[in-house]
Amino acid sequence: MKIKRMSKGEWGKVKAFFSLETNEGFIITGLKIVDGINGMFVSMPSQQDKDGNYNDIVMATKDVRKSLNEIAISAYKKADTPRRMVGGMSEADRLQSSYDYADKDDGLSFGISNTKRVESFNDAKNVIKDSEDIPF
Repeated sequence: MKIKRMSKGEWGKVKAFFSLETNEGFIITGLKIVDGINGMFVSMPSQQDKDGNYNDIVMATKDVRKSLNEIAISAYKKADTPRRMVGGMSEADRLQSSYDYADKDDGLSFGISNTKRVESFNDAKNVIKDSEDIPF
């Protein structure tokens, strides 16, 4: 078994969602890591019935469930597993390596350097007329 994809976050007691690939090639989605009163454990995919109860739709033996808990919680605790993925890389990595100035905070309020206060539409027309080439 191996973890295919894991999305970390904070959804109440749910700490992560993940998919699992079995040795036979089956991929099971909808597994969750839950932080319960006795620590973290893996919750199997479930479906809500007409009475509002949730029932597991994937079953595992006690031994398989134990090894699944070990594998999943180990993957969750790894430091290199990003909390949020954007386009295949963590958001922190994207911002650190980004050359797009829109992604970075330059410390200035938006529009401070190129704005003039106008009181009326005529003032706005004069500002536009007095301006050099407008870049749009």
